[in-house]
Amino acid sequence: MILLRAGKAYIDNIGYIDYCQYMKFNSACSGCFAGLSCGVRVEIINLLQKNGKMQVTEIAKNFQLKQPTISHHLKYLREMGIVASNKIGRKIYYYIHPKCAKECGVFI
Repeated sequence: MILLRAGKAYIDNIGYIDYCQYMKFNSACSGCFAGLSCGVRVEIINLLQKNGKMQVTEIAKNFQLKQPTISHHLKYLREMGIVASNKIGRKIYYYIHPKCAKECGVFI
């Protein structure tokens, strides 16, 4: 029987299993998973994966949320390194960060 306590896995209190050693992701991927803990962010990533570069207003049209809320989620995704942005004039285009896609392999 496997017991989970404080984020660690134990087998019948016999010994500790470090389940992280079996993961094939590097430490940079933790930001990706944290960023994808919200359903709205997952849908934003799906949109960016499908459409490539998009503006906030284009993304917001696909949700029943206001543009500032979408901007907040995009900022969080950008800080986690999942999304990158490119400013052209007054417009900011968001896209999936190539480094995150390459290292984590989640968005391929």
